[in-house]
Amino acid sequence: MEFHKLYTDGRRSTRAFTGRTLCNETIHTLLQAATRAPNACNFQSWHFYVLDQKNIAKLVPDVYRGEWVLKAGAAFVVCTEDGILAERFGERGKMFAIQDTAAAMTMLLLSAANIGWSGCWLGAFDPDACRKLLSIPEGREPVAIAVIGEAQTLPPMRERKPLAEVCTIMGDFDAPGNAAEATGPFTLRSGNYSGALFQDLNLSEAQFEDISLADGKFNNINMSGALFTDINLSDASYAGVYMAGVKFGAKDAESTCVEMNKGQFTQVDFTEAVLKNCSLCGVKLENCDLTGMTIDGVPADEYFK
Repeated sequence: MEFHKLYTDGRRSTRAFTGRTLCNETIHTLLQAATRAPNACNFQSWHFYVLDQKNIAKLVPDVYRGEWVLKAGAAFVVCTEDGILAERFGERGKMFAIQDTAAAMTMLLLSAANIGWSGCWLGAFDPDACRKLLSIPEGREPVAIAVIGEAQTLPPMRERKPLAEVCTIMGDFDAPGNAAEATGPFTLRSGNYSGALFQDLNLSEAQFEDISLADGKFNNINMSGALFTDINLSDASYAGVYMAGVKFGAKDAESTCVEMNKGQFTQVDFTEAVLKNCSLCGVKLENCDLTGMTIDGVPADEYFK
């Protein structure tokens, strides 16, 4: 799965599983991903306990109260081993070890989603009961559990707070690339540029592919003939943008190539633009000239009758 789709639509916290179990190869894949996580000084201050369904059953109710975990295919209990870090960095080293395990759990859950499994991060469990059940020795501290399985039903993606509410950006950052000095059409592929500002640029014939531009701002831009493929443009705003002949296309006919939900368009020219397999939920059209516009082959003036 392409990475931006993995975190925008792939991984989600799932609490309803079919009971299907994981094979050894899948367990190995997930552990490999977890142990490739960034960690302090490469001390890899973690240890994983992998539980099959028989041992998952032993978690309920003393370690964890939720019976829904009983249908998970496997559970991963991650523990810190902070001895070396604590010796080197004192109390802060213990925090580093917790950070290491958090990174490992994130990698594990993303890896599971990438290969078609679902999972959930458990933090509200009894660590003492867990230590006793798994005979965890001194020097290891259980800090989190990930349950992985085949989703019975996928829950909807949950909204995140706007970047402006949770981020403080210090300094000035231009839009990625330097279109003014480019020798050919501006190209931007595979990345997350949420909240990026594009202003006073000539992006004619530009190509945007497999990226997130959610919350992006496009002001006074020439984007005529631009090509967008597999793009997230949710909550983006456009003011004074020339988009004549712009094309929105998908890699395959089944996918939604462009997310433009809640987009805001002010003085934007879409003459001869082509939108195919796009999501336009929440988009509002006011005082717009729709001459020649067709929707699924039907002229707009007839479509909206």
